[in-house]
Amino acid sequence: KAPRQGVINQVFVSEGQSVKQGEVIATLRSESAGDRAAELMTTQTQLAGAGESFTNAKAKLATQTRADEQELRKLTLRIQHLDQLLALKREQLTLLKQVADSFEKLYREGIASRAQVTGKQLEIADLAADLQRLVAEQDEARAAIEKLKLDGAARQVEFKEVERTYKEATATGEIRAAALRESLAGSTGNEVQLTAPCAGTIVRLQVKNSSAVIQAGETVAEMVCAGETLLAELSVPEAGI
Repeated sequence: KAPRQGVINQVFVSEGQSVKQGEVIATLRSESAGDRAAELMTTQTQLAGAGESFTNAKAKLATQTRADEQELRKLTLRIQHLDQLLALKREQLTLLKQVADSFEKLYREGIASRAQVTGKQLEIADLAADLQRLVAEQDEARAAIEKLKLDGAARQVEFKEVERTYKEATATGEIRAAALRESLAGSTGNEVQLTAPCAGTIVRLQVKNSSAVIQAGETVAEMVCAGETLLAELSVPEAGI
């Protein structure tokens, strides 16, 4: 039977001819087969494109993750270095305040000048400003680390959604492609091959000429498989009994 509507291209057998299983009986030109073949090609192209896009997204995430890890290490080392500088600066500030107090006492005693006291006070102010700058740098580094972590987490969530969408689309596409391939079995483009389901003999051709239009499910040829019992109904006139 014709699997779909179309026009017979060529009939390769005749009535009474023996055929092997899978031998081509006729070919059918079908627009629906051509449409399905085109849809299959489009589906396969979409699947390939989706796979390439997902691979690129995965590689991009991996590259960005490595860059974030490197930046995180740099920022962590920067914070550790600033901790050391801050500890040193605080120690220096404590000592400088002690020196400034000593100069203030000497000034009251008339031993040190006002300029010397003022100089020490300026040194204290400069050192305190350095401390504030280092603290600010450290706060910025910590904020940068938090931003890296938040951005990384957001990218992971985004990639998970991309992965979910890709898997769903791929599963749907593969199911559709499998169904199209199954429906196109024995077809090449818009040409469909009608083959013998078993080895046997063609007993009747319903379609004998090319260019004949047939409908889906319409019988093209009748055959008897080898080894099957052939039953015949005979009408015998009473005079012959």
